Amino acid sequence: INNFVANGKGPYAMPVSGAWGNMMLLPTSTKPDTFLLFTDMTPIGSAPPPSMIGTCVTLDPASRGSVTLRSPTITDDPVIDLKLFANPADLAPLIACINLWRNIFAAATA
Repeated sequence: INNFVANGKGPYAMPVSGAWGNMMLLPTSTKPDTFLLFTDMTPIGSAPPPSMIGTCVTLDPASRGSVTLRSPTITDDPVIDLKLFANPADLAPLIACINLWRNIFAAATA
């Protein structure tokens, strides 16, 4: 915060702009399968090129992880097994989302 107050720089100098939405990216989907988030991260007053972020999140993954107790001792960390992409079907909406962002960003630079 001090850097922003003193110099107008740092993470707080970022504009507050972005867009988000749930989309059906897979032809077999009957409901939204992906959450998309677009954020402009260009510092205020900076010259181009702009800095943009496109985020993809699978809304209803088939993979399920677990959190279990390591021991009866309260200070022991739990055992966290995310099992990310244990079901290969979870990759399809993310790949579709990444391809969408690639097309959007390619069009923005053309």
